[in-house]
Amino acid sequence: MTAIFHLSAQLEFEEALEGYREQGWDLANSFKRAVQEASSDIEQFPEAYPVEFTPLVRRKNVERFPYYLAYVIEPDAIAIIAVAHVRRQPLYWIRRV
Repeated sequence: MTAIFHLSAQLEFEEALEGYREQGWDLANSFKRAVQEASSDIEQFPEAYPVEFTPLVRRKNVERFPYYLAYVIEPDAIAIIAVAHVRRQPLYWIRRV
């Protein structure tokens, strides 16, 4: 299945990426690759990651970074609804489900 980023999740990713760019291009590139790998893992094994927030929303942690991808498995795609920092207000993105 294909993973599709919700517009708000895409904006969160870009905001985080910009923050890492300010710290250095290498760090930003590492973050970008880590998010891409997490997304790819979700596409390959969508049910491998735990349901943590509601009966529908699963969580995949981003390796090496304090972020996770919150996603919902749809009939013909995977909706990534948040690229969330682990220290942000919990469930701020829940209205996107």
